[in-house]
Amino acid sequence: MDLDPGFTDLGVLPCTLDAGIAARAAIGLLVLATDQTMEHEFRHLIRLPGVAVYQARLFNDADITTATLLAMGERIAPATELILPSQHLDVVAFGCTSASMALGEAEVFRQIRRVRPDVACTTPVTAAFAAFKALGARRIGVLTPYSPEVNAVVRAYLDAHGAEVAAFATFDKRDDREAARISVASIAAGIATLARRTRLDAVFVSCTSLRLAESVAAIETEVGIPVTLCAGLALPAARAGERHGAGCGAIVRVPAVIVRTADQPDLVPVVAHWLWEEFSRQSGRPLEHVHERIAASTAASGPPQTFVLLIDDEPVGTASLVGQDLDTRPDLTPWLAGVFVVPGARGRGHAARLIEAVEAAGRAAAIPSLWLYTHAAERIYARAGWHTVEYFDHRSRICALMRRELDAG
Repeated sequence: MDLDPGFTDLGVLPCTLDAGIAARAAIGLLVLATDQTMEHEFRHLIRLPGVAVYQARLFNDADITTATLLAMGERIAPATELILPSQHLDVVAFGCTSASMALGEAEVFRQIRRVRPDVACTTPVTAAFAAFKALGARRIGVLTPYSPEVNAVVRAYLDAHGAEVAAFATFDKRDDREAARISVASIAAGIATLARRTRLDAVFVSCTSLRLAESVAAIETEVGIPVTLCAGLALPAARAGERHGAGCGAIVRVPAVIVRTADQPDLVPVVAHWLWEEFSRQSGRPLEHVHERIAASTAASGPPQTFVLLIDDEPVGTASLVGQDLDTRPDLTPWLAGVFVVPGARGRGHAARLIEAVEAAGRAAAIPSLWLYTHAAERIYARAGWHTVEYFDHRSRICALMRRELDAG
């Protein structure tokens, strides 16, 4: 073959094939044609190595009515078929909350499985029910952009599936293109209004068009209860690893494990720094003192023990079982203390898991009851079964003294 003197043909070079960007999970995401928000929210929320999201658009009418929601049903299978044809998907997430309830989760799953027979499926409302269960949330406040007609469908579906809808509010924006432009400030104000008006365990923000992912942590801190958002509710689809039972749909989550610092002493510096920054720095207690206390939490049974929640082997929270935690009440023992979750992991039920771990350790040691005191988290502990005994002044703040009877389970 005649070659240009200035040209070199290196031929075929060797290469290796790896698992690609979806080494842990390949997620199919069905996004409505008018949705302006969901892909942005998913990019913000899903940052797991080896987890990839592949989306297809599904035609829908901009006007949100019961009829237009039902019309999506026959379009689900053709849209699903466009996502990586002939390639494996771990799960397909249908990205419309109101249509999931108008059609019913079972019908959504049936349509997806017309073209993906064995794939796991989820919807925002499927994951919402899983979130309520994980959070122990019973009384739910609901915030939507829908019309009264669609709101009636939403409330009826939630009630029929065991959620106690205690409060409901809407922005009444019937055009999906307008729903996507409802300001984050308006959404935050709506959540706060719901939380103020009655006792709630959580607020469910229904509609994938509403923007919330980047602000939800701050909003939860402000209102003091978990807020479940639709993009975040579909997020479990991207959590590579485990399938859940058909009753909850199939959602995949980050492997979570709770360990003791006694068994993993390398976690002691991390936990000590968390607790020092959160609880001890302003009072002048040295970091070394906190470090020594955590390092000494080595009891095989009973106090002191310190637990750490790991997500993908990364520590995200801690809680301890201690003999004493309040100098003015030496007569009370033992205590749940040092409950802390890193800001980026809050609102996902992690604190509840840590509390349960300490309670389980108490039961294993035949401890009849535990004590705690809190300045700002009384409602969180009340949802976990703790009861307020009294209020008292502690370092110029009003705190709740709370008790949990372990022998009652």
